[in-house]
Amino acid sequence: MRDNPNIPFSLMQQRYTPEDLRQLDTRFFGGFGLLLLYYFSFVLQAVFMFGQEFNMHGPQSMLFLMAVGIAAIVLTLMLLHKCWAVIPSQWRRTTPGRAAGFLLIPYFNLYWAFAMPIGYRVDANRLLEACGTSRAKISLWSLVLVLGYPFVAMAAQFVIMLLMMATLPGMPEPEAASAFLKMWFICVGFYFPMFLFAVIFAWQMRRAAKAIVRHFIEHPDDPLLRPVAAPRPPPFPRPPQSE
Repeated sequence: MRDNPNIPFSLMQQRYTPEDLRQLDTRFFGGFGLLLLYYFSFVLQAVFMFGQEFNMHGPQSMLFLMAVGIAAIVLTLMLLHKCWAVIPSQWRRTTPGRAAGFLLIPYFNLYWAFAMPIGYRVDANRLLEACGTSRAKISLWSLVLVLGYPFVAMAAQFVIMLLMMATLPGMPEPEAASAFLKMWFICVGFYFPMFLFAVIFAWQMRRAAKAIVRHFIEHPDDPLLRPVAAPRPPPFPRPPQSE
């Protein structure tokens, strides 16, 4: 709440409360818990579909997966928004709304999915170092894994697709169906490490954000919160405007 309406909002000192800690935990565990539920529900659906043991591939199961997926995405975006929001405006290079919202812009999000985590790690670690809480800094290895592994998974899936195209046409139908199912599960299996690395990086983002909140709860008048405490980092480029 603004104490003085004559003071520009961007120059007001940010306040922190234990509610910020609760929101970080709720959005982290809720979002990635739903993503885990979505992943295993998708795998089970495929097992029943190919095995024809249970009719779990009808409209109801598709609606369930869609609802779980949308809820997981919403909570994950809310977590990203909150992690950026706890960094004082003079210490971050973009706004929380842009950090989360730009991931929904087609094509531009291919760039933003790399630029946003890199920028958050730089800004959060710089602030944590200034706060004297370096042990909560986001590690470089977690960033490399979350950004680099998708290329490994895509390359592996491309090789598997080539093998399927070369071997399946010459097989009898029952053997071809069994081979297709095995290769499909291998492809799906490549997504689980991607999910695991995303959870690790998000956990480190949450840990860094909670360390920032705790520091400023204990030191509400810290000079680091003043607008002149640090130079603003270079901003990210904005997405192209459609005519």
